[in-house]
Amino acid sequence: MKIIREAYKDRLLKNFWALSNFNKIIYLILIRPFEPKKERIFFDGSFFLPGQMYKAERKGLYEAVVNARPDYCFEIGTFTGGGSTFFITEALKDNNKGKLFTTENNKTLYKKAKRRYATFIRRNFPFVNFIYSSTPNPFEKYLTEKDKSNFIFLDGAEDGKQTLEQYNYFTPYFKNGTVIALHDWNTEKTVKVKPVILQNPRWKKLVELNQPESVGFVIFKYT
Repeated sequence: MKIIREAYKDRLLKNFWALSNFNKIIYLILIRPFEPKKERIFFDGSFFLPGQMYKAERKGLYEAVVNARPDYCFEIGTFTGGGSTFFITEALKDNNKGKLFTTENNKTLYKKAKRRYATFIRRNFPFVNFIYSSTPNPFEKYLTEKDKSNFIFLDGAEDGKQTLEQYNYFTPYFKNGTVIALHDWNTEKTVKVKPVILQNPRWKKLVELNQPESVGFVIFKYT
């Protein structure tokens, strides 16, 4: 078992859906049965939905939401719903508190994610509101509610300008306790927003993950 695990060490930093079909079989038969149940979910995700993000990123996101206990979470880009959407809703479910609002501009992906949550991931379904939209504007009515704590996750296209625009959209709603997480912290996606955040003394860094366990993932709290 130890020899097999060492041979698959690099692959086990990522996630189940990143494995080849052959390696999925090896994992399910020879590795997964010996993994602690509380840990393997971060590698497995949901077997009903393909998911992105590395294992450590998923765990970091989950723990940040559990610790923050937000009333509302906001995500731009649902995609399949098997990555960040799944782990945010897992945390909200475990907190028995909060709601995730997630937008997707691909109608097919939006419908698929919503349908599969309603059918296969029913325990998480009450904690998520799927929104078909190409902009974050539907979030406004929730962001303007008083006495609500917010958690924001930015992981859109590999476009620095777009990520900065998304950040600027949320800027008027930042308040003490707001938490923001950003994926691909070391790529073009965040190249424009990174200096804006780092130069703002009100953002306190809570988490930073880098290679090999992450492509770059950070979490900040507004204080």
